[in-house]
Amino acid sequence: MRKKIYFCIAIQFVLYIILQSFLGVSLFYGGKVYAAPGDPGIELVKNGNFDFYFNHWRFKYNSVLGAKAYNIISPKNFTRSAVTGIYNTGHTDWAIQFFQNDIPLKKSYKYVLTFDAFSTIPRKIAVELKNPVTGEKYFSKIESLGTKNKKYRMEFIMASTDNPEAQLVFNMGSIEDQIINEFHEVTITQISLKEEEMKKKEDMDTEVQSSLALSRTVKEEVEFGDTENMKIAQEGSFLIPLSTKTENSKEIVLALDNSGAFNSYYEEINSPFNYGIYASEKLNFQGLFAYVNGNTYSKDFVDLTNEITITGTCASFTHYIEGEYDINEIKTISEPVEMPHFFGSLVEEALENAQVFDPEDFPDDAAVPMPGQPEVHIRYEPSQNNFRIVANNKATFYIDSSMYFKANLIISLDEVVIKNISGSFLVADGDISIQGNNLLPAGPDERVFVYSIGGNIRFQTSFSTLYGIAYAPGIAENPNSGNVILQGINNDIYGSLAAKNISFEGQNTQFNYGLEGIAEIIERHFQSPNNANLIKKAAKELVDKFTGTKTKMGIIQYTGSANDNDFKLYDLSEESNAMLLKDKIDGFDLGASGESNMGDALRRANYMLAGSGSGENSSKQIIVLTGSAPNKWTSSNGEKTIPKLDDGPAVHLAGDGTSDSDGSSLEYAKTVGEIVNENDIEAVFVNFSQDRIEEKIEKIAVSSGAKKVLNTDKHFYTADSITELGDIFDIVSSYFSENAATALILADIEYEALLPEGVFVVEVPENMEVSTVNVDGVQRSKVKGIIKDVNLSSTDGIEYKIPEHSFDIKVRFLKPGEVVFSGEDELIRYIFKLEGAGGEDMTKTIEENFGGLTVYVKMTIDIS
Repeated sequence: MRKKIYFCIAIQFVLYIILQSFLGVSLFYGGKVYAAPGDPGIELVKNGNFDFYFNHWRFKYNSVLGAKAYNIISPKNFTRSAVTGIYNTGHTDWAIQFFQNDIPLKKSYKYVLTFDAFSTIPRKIAVELKNPVTGEKYFSKIESLGTKNKKYRMEFIMASTDNPEAQLVFNMGSIEDQIINEFHEVTITQISLKEEEMKKKEDMDTEVQSSLALSRTVKEEVEFGDTENMKIAQEGSFLIPLSTKTENSKEIVLALDNSGAFNSYYEEINSPFNYGIYASEKLNFQGLFAYVNGNTYSKDFVDLTNEITITGTCASFTHYIEGEYDINEIKTISEPVEMPHFFGSLVEEALENAQVFDPEDFPDDAAVPMPGQPEVHIRYEPSQNNFRIVANNKATFYIDSSMYFKANLIISLDEVVIKNISGSFLVADGDISIQGNNLLPAGPDERVFVYSIGGNIRFQTSFSTLYGIAYAPGIAENPNSGNVILQGINNDIYGSLAAKNISFEGQNTQFNYGLEGIAEIIERHFQSPNNANLIKKAAKELVDKFTGTKTKMGIIQYTGSANDNDFKLYDLSEESNAMLLKDKIDGFDLGASGESNMGDALRRANYMLAGSGSGENSSKQIIVLTGSAPNKWTSSNGEKTIPKLDDGPAVHLAGDGTSDSDGSSLEYAKTVGEIVNENDIEAVFVNFSQDRIEEKIEKIAVSSGAKKVLNTDKHFYTADSITELGDIFDIVSSYFSENAATALILADIEYEALLPEGVFVVEVPENMEVSTVNVDGVQRSKVKGIIKDVNLSSTDGIEYKIPEHSFDIKVRFLKPGEVVFSGEDELIRYIFKLEGAGGEDMTKTIEENFGGLTVYVKMTIDIS
């Protein structure tokens, strides 16, 4: 992807000064005043104009739903903006989200939300304020974006209880099932949310908020006396954020395959050295130009250069890019890559080879030869707690073993050859500085690997080429540690940089990823993450998604049976219970038997849910995470001839425990799945296996009544990585509230239109009538009646959608010239029957007007 943004700092500065002098205000002050809710007019959105880059904002997309996008903060028309580049919107509106948490909202208050936005192609986005834990929507509206910047304004009433931690979300996935797979950018800026007056309680209890699009279409030019069809159309949604929704309780059992399948393979090592440049916190570029040949990773990416080039992938949680950029791929990520400490093995190697340098062993400021290297000297400088390595020109510094320096370290070598054949590190307790000029290695072994345990690393070379690795993870005891700073002039660096923070401050520095020996370093010092441990982490994150909600959750591990479990549902509305459940997950012993009795797990989970004693409003779900196909089954008799379908421990086990050669284990799982389906328990299956077990999982999923997965012909999900597994759990938790009950009834939809002078009605649909009324001495036609066959639909019991619906009115034009249809003269009236906060029946009416319309009536005179 190649994208360029051009701007001139000097011109921008001049324009700022001009505007400041005309307006009489300072344009350089970017701060906003924030306060707690209750103060009218106080800004509730933090950093809504992105003065502080990406602070308080986050972005994510769900690749399992087909979405692919990235987000950067960048100047647009002298205003910092959130720019989302979208390759594919995915299959739901929330597949792509830009959001801010911790928005304070109070019940019964009115709020005004404004923002500026546009898109490089016309499209819609959905704007929401909601509870990020329960998913309850306080406000939701669909807006249509054009290709020119426009300010959007919307009002809403907070009808739910107080929430100091609400979430403001811009959903940029597929809106109203309109998938877009054409690359485009959505730009949003100047986001503001302000609190206004408090609503009266009697108005509050009946609040219904609308997000509708009403339209009428007819030919722009018609012939005098002609009869034309005028199409009346409606679509959109209503938000009912009051007590019309009955919050269903949820009950979930997560069944984990503990056969050992998850232990049988490892994910590819994703270490800091897999990237050319890795920063666990911030990666910062300054100066005129920056060039990176390779990939970068960081939590926060900040580019303040005039121009930056990255030939690979720029992966980060957040991106701020101020100038022109040429980046092959910008990738917004949500899963961190950990930066471990591995200096222990390096120090041990140094001890074994007598390469430990302790200040107590050195005379102050006296240079002595390095052990076995008379041309290279080392001295200790007590005033700065530095070891300094120096050498004569054309000397060679040999690094045959890791060296450990119990102080700071300065490597000052002008025109010196550094030989590091074994891939060893120079390790220092404190800071490391690499100084020198005209360092030009002649071969691949001329490289320097440095590791700062509790300090920082600085490159202060000029006109040099360096091969090497710099590693500075930092330590908690020194919060200013963990930085790699590249200074100097005209340096080319080949290798890998890894630190908490990395800053490019020098002029004309070029970085190139790739160095012989990096793969060996990764293999020697980093271990592949075991999938079973990662799955435990994912399972605990699933618990977190439901913590604080009306959810009960249990977990079953299964191998040859599911006996080794407590079969308990934990009430996650209490955070202490969530901690107990996560401790239970941590305590699972990782299996290695190879035996897998999925049918027994389904059986025990079924009875956990069927016998829970919850009412009909409780939604029940079993999530099966499997890494192997069934190869064991449970019998009810010792002869192993009758499958066990009732509750209780598995006493008699059958099946070969390997390949299920007779298919009996598969059939058992299918049979139990049918029982699960009959009990109205939703079953979700996730295949997390490298083996070819898809056909068997599909058969079990179909028997269990599992829903078809979006954009596939399968009834189960497939996760190829732990990140995709997290995306699947996001989908499962978001879709789980589809069966929410509600007391909402749309009683009637009334249409009323007063037509302009000279427009007469010829025909109207059934249930509508036409009359003639006198308005200011002019006779005009009036249409009034009921719109039939319109049904509301809701997936969450809060937002109710009206499908696109239209009807025709046949009219005749009998007045030449411009005929103007006023929006005030035509409306649709929606009448709801609601259940109020006290259980009483109420009626609420919402009126929506149409926009204006102009028709030109021409009169053709035949003079032949």
